[in-house]
Amino acid sequence: MNFDVRLEINFHEQDKASVFLETNAIEDERFAKLLMFCCYTVRHLYNLSCGGDPGDCGKALAEFLTQISEAHVSLMRSELPDTASLVEYPGHPSDKRFIGRLKITDTNLQYHMDLEGFDMLGIGLGYYSPNSVLILFQYLAKDHFKDKDLDALIYAAVGCGMAFQNNQISLTSQNQVALSLAATAFAEFAKDDELANLQKQAENGPVLTTPWEQLSKSDRKRVQLMIVSLMEFSFGFDTGERISTEVEQGSAAMRFYLNSLYQYCCNYYLVGGANKLRNILKEIGSGDLLEPLDTLLATPLGETTFGEILRTYRDKFLTHQTFTLGPIQSGVYRKYNMLEPDKGKLFQMMANDLFFLTKQLFLNLNARFPEALYSTEDWTE
Repeated sequence: MNFDVRLEINFHEQDKASVFLETNAIEDERFAKLLMFCCYTVRHLYNLSCGGDPGDCGKALAEFLTQISEAHVSLMRSELPDTASLVEYPGHPSDKRFIGRLKITDTNLQYHMDLEGFDMLGIGLGYYSPNSVLILFQYLAKDHFKDKDLDALIYAAVGCGMAFQNNQISLTSQNQVALSLAATAFAEFAKDDELANLQKQAENGPVLTTPWEQLSKSDRKRVQLMIVSLMEFSFGFDTGERISTEVEQGSAAMRFYLNSLYQYCCNYYLVGGANKLRNILKEIGSGDLLEPLDTLLATPLGETTFGEILRTYRDKFLTHQTFTLGPIQSGVYRKYNMLEPDKGKLFQMMANDLFFLTKQLFLNLNARFPEALYSTEDWTE
């Protein structure tokens, strides 16, 4: 068994969401989709509990899942009251979405989930997170699972809710719980011998590793330090946003925060070196998190690019300060004159996008390696 699954749940409006689901599985397509549902649901249940005492949203979602029956499915195939509505995928992603990536082999399961459009405080997740799970269930029950397969989906959904209620979902058990539920559901209802064997393996604890566990010790240390640094950046960005309503844009306070944020971003993405954030992410297989940032930094501005302007400003003004404007005038203004109002406004909008995407990188990297901030591993050895 070897396949990949990609899932996107896009909220085009607060009460309208679509699903995009694809897999390279052929013979295992039904199981691939069911396993994605289990991984996605278990991760949301864990996140809603904040890794500790279950929150109200997690409890409510788990309670709903445990009550699902064929009668509920008939209702969900149409529309549930007080929840988001399932709409057709329009062919493009939304600004607010959840992205799940699943890869499984005979000996390993990897599941990543990224969030886009949410701030570091997770405002709104109490609504969007459980709604996205119900939208995914509705999508699968409506068009993808019939008869015995539908029974397997109901069994898995109920099992996810019960696992949460019985405190079986933890930081390290998520993948194991999801695999066991999906395999048991198919073995029970689809009578699939291969999946029955897989379910037996799952009960005995097969060798499944999280992305964090697959890293070397030195890479785990680097990931932890990157997440800590990105957390610092996020704090600075949020503080700058707050004081921007209290002081003038050109004030010393705003210049201090902006220059600090520029310095962080340049060090992350534009300064070379094996132990820089950009290169480390690519080394550990997480270069996909940089894609929107790469696109932004490569955007042409006049005779240069947005990234080159930042690099010049960092090199000639922030890091190697000479207290002269000559290097900035020749390296920036002659190629892209930001003193012109429209050009200056465009640059500032792109800078705000850069800061927002960097804060989003913190959320996504922390979601991919949730163990990092809780690790007690001794780095001094």
